Amino acid sequence: MIQIQIGDIFCANHGSEIAAECILAAEKFWSADRRAKYSHAGIITSTEGDTFEALSEGVKRCSLQKYEGKQIKIIRPEQSLAGNALHFKRKRDEYQRLIQQYDGKRYPWWRIPLHIIPPLARFIRLDGQDAVCSEIVGLYLFNLGCIIEQPFGLTPDNISDIGTTHRTMEVVYEGIFYKQVGQATNLTNNQEHKHGN
Repeated sequence: MIQIQIGDIFCANHGSEIAAECILAAEKFWSADRRAKYSHAGIITSTEGDTFEALSEGVKRCSLQKYEGKQIKIIRPEQSLAGNALHFKRKRDEYQRLIQQYDGKRYPWWRIPLHIIPPLARFIRLDGQDAVCSEIVGLYLFNLGCIIEQPFGLTPDNISDIGTTHRTMEVVYEGIFYKQVGQATNLTNNQEHKHGN
């Protein structure tokens, strides 16, 4: 049984099959290993599986329940790059700031084509207030001090890779997610995912 925690993040596949496949194709093209599993990312805001996500219908609070029967990866920010442990309150404070900034905004569809050429997504931001799902997660990790990567331009595949390779993160689950929160199969071996940073 998986015990999710407040402030965990996740990667999943979401949206129409065509949209997901287009995102995955672009991610694979730019990925160093030419592989990509995930087309979406979000933040877990409760132990019951409540989430904060940028979805096609807008940036809003949602639930992990919608990913029942789908491949999912749950990642836990454990410490900052400075080596400081990250406690629940710090994580909650950071994602609450993002909720205040982004909750209720329209999904920034105009940014999706920019991710076909990642440098464009990094540097073209207009008012700087629009962010796709993985960029919001990237901002969360950046504000926690877990990453030094520029949050804008990050893809769900980048978030997945960060969770796998960064010493500040721990992969607590990767596999098929089931309706009962915290119940899943194919628990990953965390040691296999750690390669340092």
